Amino acid sequence: MWLNRIISSFFGIRKKSELSKDLQNISFGKVILLFLSLNLIFIGIILIITKPKSLNEITDEVKDVCSRTCIKDGMLTIYNRHTSCSLMIMEN
Repeated sequence: MWLNRIISSFFGIRKKSELSKDLQNISFGKVILLFLSLNLIFIGIILIITKPKSLNEITDEVKDVCSRTCIKDGMLTIYNRHTSCSLMIMEN
């Protein structure tokens, strides 16, 4: 199959001359099929390695860190270093 031959060439399994021969015989439909196939593989890999969304309670950890300091009153700032993370404040 032409798709298998092209992917094998990109990984260095085949000779470069064989890749150029296959690329000369490629059509627009084959390019679209290759593009869609690689995208589906990539999306599948991302879905497999991505953890589902979760809500993590960090109140006890924050209280533990605050209790180990000498500070009695003040304001606490919590900073997350990732764009896909958010901080939700729930007051009782």
